[in-house]
Amino acid sequence: MNLIYLSPHFPPNYVNFTTRLKSMGVQVLGIAADSYDSLPADLKWGLTEYHRVEDMNNYAQVLQAGMYFKGRYGTIDRIESHTEYWLPVEAALREDLQVWGKNCHQTEQMTRKSAMKATFQQLGIETARGRTIEDLRSAEEFCMQVGYPIIIKPDIGVGAANTWRVNNPAELARLFEAHELRGYFMEEFVDGAICTFDGLTDGEGNIVYHNGLTYNENIMEIVLADSDLCFYTARQMADDLVEAGMRTVKAFDVREKFFHLEFFRRHRDQKLLGLEVNIRAPGVNTIDMWNYADDVDFYSEWARIVSGGKFQAQCSRRNHVAHVGRKDNAAYLHSHDEVVAQLGQHLLHFERLSPIFQKVLGDVSYLIRAANLKELLPLMQFAHQRTSYSS
Repeated sequence: MNLIYLSPHFPPNYVNFTTRLKSMGVQVLGIAADSYDSLPADLKWGLTEYHRVEDMNNYAQVLQAGMYFKGRYGTIDRIESHTEYWLPVEAALREDLQVWGKNCHQTEQMTRKSAMKATFQQLGIETARGRTIEDLRSAEEFCMQVGYPIIIKPDIGVGAANTWRVNNPAELARLFEAHELRGYFMEEFVDGAICTFDGLTDGEGNIVYHNGLTYNENIMEIVLADSDLCFYTARQMADDLVEAGMRTVKAFDVREKFFHLEFFRRHRDQKLLGLEVNIRAPGVNTIDMWNYADDVDFYSEWARIVSGGKFQAQCSRRNHVAHVGRKDNAAYLHSHDEVVAQLGQHLLHFERLSPIFQKVLGDVSYLIRAANLKELLPLMQFAHQRTSYSS
């Protein structure tokens, strides 16, 4: 079996996908812009061959690499990246190399926010009111209908980049003066908390594992306020969240894939509203958090599914696992050494993250585990206590 993996070195923990695939007998063919010498040793071990391109955003170069692999190794069976940014490239390669999986049209329906909203509504799942932007006048008309504040974000985009909360007509006018917003998506502000339905499907589209994440604050607010993010996995999940999540996964015909579905839990009535669909692994370190929650290797479980096997893990979500992020530009009440000492036996791992994740996840990530929230929540609060921001 031959699998092309786009950017197999990033984020660093995703190297585990390549090594597990090799252990299952899969030939992994890597494409990225980094030099081969810069790749970690375990990734080199897992790759059958690596093709460096000058620019991963130059599709012609990526396609040329894919054609080379097809010419040398024969049929390409799968193309993967586990990363939202590369989903359109995956799809284009599948079409050009005639590989099983989602094509360009299907992928666009999974990455365009306006299309996600339409699918939620077809499923009978309520959403915030929204529309794509044509011009300032159409935006003003929408705001008159739903009221301020509103959220404006790219119709196709990753994370909270280029996302704004607009509180009044003057802010809306200034935003249009500063940015070209035609084609962006705007929706009414929802006073609620984000909850997620995440998991993995097998080759027939059956959900073989699901979990969820609870955040201390909505991601957009984290970015706008440059505050600290923490989130933790579930042990029990609300019935309406599981039901809505399962129907959404089925509607998008997710196969051999991780998924990360976002919903709002509206504060005033606890109503569940559909927000976004992400057909990729949830977050940078969430797979590791799942592993720690049940002492399972989800990298191997996915590799086994892709190579034609069955999901084998026994999962009961017996622990909560949390990511706690801290930022270099903040002054904290407790030093790193004090945090490590306080976390004690609950601390699983800490590491510095790539700067690309700093605005949301932080510069340093601590993963901690506890069987109940009474133990977990005070530890997260201890790590996040600030004195002030540094310049």
